[in-house]
Amino acid sequence: MRYVQRSRLHGQLPFVVHLSELVIALAIMAAGQNIWAAVVRAAPDISPPSVPTGLSLAGRSATTIDLSWTASTDDTAVTGYHVYRDGSSIGSTATNSFSDSGLTPNSGYNYTVSAYDAATNESAQSSGFSASTLADSLPPSVPANLHQTGQTTSTVSIAWNASSDNVATTGYDIYRNGFLVRTQAGTSFTDTGLAVFSGYSYNITAHDAVGNTSNLSSTLVGNTAPDTTAPTAPDNIIETGQTITSVSLSWDVATDDVGVSGYHVYRDGSLVGSPGGTSFTDTGLGVGSSHTYNISAYDAANNTSAQSAPFSANSSTDTTPPTIPSSLLTTSVLDTSIGLSWTASTDDVAVTGYKIYRDGSLVGTSPSASFIDTGLSPVTNYSYTVKAYDAANNTSTASAALPVQTAFDTTVPSTPTGLLATTRTDTTITLGWTAATDNVGVSGYDVYRGGTLITTTSGTNYTDTGLSVNTAYTYRVRAHDASGNNSPQSAPLNTSTLADLIAPTTPTGLAASGQTTTAITLSWNAASDDVAVTNYKLYRNGVAVTTTASLSYTDSGRRYNTSYNYTITALDAANNESPASTVLPASTLPDTVAPTVALSAPSDGQTIQLTIPIAATASDDLDLNRVEFYVDSTLIQTITTAPFTFNWNSYAVHNGSHIISAKAYDASGNFSSHSVTVSETNPPPAIIGDLNSDHKVNIYDLSILLSHWNKSGAGDFNNNGKVDIFDLSTLLSRFGQDNSGYQ
Repeated sequence: MRYVQRSRLHGQLPFVVHLSELVIALAIMAAGQNIWAAVVRAAPDISPPSVPTGLSLAGRSATTIDLSWTASTDDTAVTGYHVYRDGSSIGSTATNSFSDSGLTPNSGYNYTVSAYDAATNESAQSSGFSASTLADSLPPSVPANLHQTGQTTSTVSIAWNASSDNVATTGYDIYRNGFLVRTQAGTSFTDTGLAVFSGYSYNITAHDAVGNTSNLSSTLVGNTAPDTTAPTAPDNIIETGQTITSVSLSWDVATDDVGVSGYHVYRDGSLVGSPGGTSFTDTGLGVGSSHTYNISAYDAANNTSAQSAPFSANSSTDTTPPTIPSSLLTTSVLDTSIGLSWTASTDDVAVTGYKIYRDGSLVGTSPSASFIDTGLSPVTNYSYTVKAYDAANNTSTASAALPVQTAFDTTVPSTPTGLLATTRTDTTITLGWTAATDNVGVSGYDVYRGGTLITTTSGTNYTDTGLSVNTAYTYRVRAHDASGNNSPQSAPLNTSTLADLIAPTTPTGLAASGQTTTAITLSWNAASDDVAVTNYKLYRNGVAVTTTASLSYTDSGRRYNTSYNYTITALDAANNESPASTVLPASTLPDTVAPTVALSAPSDGQTIQLTIPIAATASDDLDLNRVEFYVDSTLIQTITTAPFTFNWNSYAVHNGSHIISAKAYDASGNFSSHSVTVSETNPPPAIIGDLNSDHKVNIYDLSILLSHWNKSGAGDFNNNGKVDIFDLSTLLSRFGQDNSGYQ
């Protein structure tokens, strides 16, 4: 039986058996193949790949050439390619393309390619292929971050960030004030030989080897340092010459870190000259005078050295008298005066004046070569001589004598003609007229305005000043001679001053003083006007607020702690208004005064019950903001406007002593308060559900309610005409409440 079963099983598994046999056979075959492969691998690879073909240009730029070629084949596999430029290996690649970089723009190159495998078998090189880079047309980037790194009185040092370029930046051009001053390779530069404490504009451009140039950098304004070093003090002062009116000096050259510009020469403490060199002649001195000299050096920055040691020098003394006056003659002969003139004398220094002698006696001196001797008697003989003298009182010999007889003059001058107004302003009129004639000589003119003599003048013109603006006037003129003979008055001239079109000057010195919380007092300096300033107009925040004739004004009614901008202008009678003064910001003072407050109800010590009125009075000097009410420090009410009163239910606190306070605030936060103490004696408050008024809700009240069930009476809390379930619910919600011990 067991055998039969096994045979059945075998009959059922013919496929399984055959499959196992197949697997074994395949395993044997695989092992054989591996053994064969191992045998095959044991043989060395000595065959190189095929020679690459189709070498061509895939792309190019100014510094790169991209190559590609047809892939080689190999009995095993091509591992990579060697690339040669002009016969020299330049790289390897695993693919059939290569990019050659770092080349020179606009240059030609010859390329070949060879293939190699894993055994380093290398094919022959391909056919040569020639290619060239493109010309470089891209400029470098604009130099950035141009900045000053240092300075002296004559140099400016600058630096910048290096520019980038597709090939290479080869240098930089440096411009000062638009002119090229330097070409260099580095990114820093010191500009020399500049003026002291001066500004210069710098720009930089970058360029490459083929001359491509970037745009200008941003402009940098560089500055040399100011010269603060004074020259050395001049030394070794000597006197090199002198005359009776001059002293010549010289001294050693001073030194300076930049350069000495000149020298200041002081005589007796006062500056008398500023020569550029080291010598100076001081002229116009008193004869034989002694002086003390100091010298300082200065440079272009006006740095001035200390003064030299003092040096004393003297001009020469004068001992030579002037020459004798000559050609003495009369210029006028009147009844009481004789006019003299003569040829001026000369002197080695200067003629100071002349001494005039009548009949041998000194009657006067004159600084010029003329003299009028007055107070003489008519028709009288006199003899005159003249002597010249200088500042040293050296006096010449007397001139030749001149005899003269005074005249008897009764002839009046001619009437002046041609009176007209040559110039007019708003306050002046300038008059001119044709000169009158006289038998001896016209000595002057009398000018009349409206019939009143206003001046006497020797010339033929006069300016009448201090007149009223735009006003008519009438003028006349008459001539007189030295004998007092007067001509008739000229024809009248009717004219007028001009209208005033000139505004006053701008007031200065606008200042604020004496500020309060509501007012600012302003003052200013007086303006001037060609006629007169009549008023000042004050502006607050650009709006005119007042016109005043005084130099101060108090602007009242202002808000506390507030800033205002003031300007002032000046006005004249013609309403010409000056430009506005500089703006003056000024502020009122802050509010520091607290409001006043007083509780008027309840009174201090009052007994209160139920709802009471609470009232207070409050005020502030400026701006009352609110009144707050407190009970025992608890805020109960805030009122912002009067009347400050309200009703308060005292049941909000328990019976006993309480403090009621009123606290008043203004808009600036200043405050004051007033408090009273009250005594509260409220009866216990009623409780809904307390039907027997024992201040409790208990079983007795429930009994009363139930006794009125479904009818009106005690317990109808909702007033619907009967006691029902709703009223029962109300009572039960308060069941157990007890106010019998209320305090």
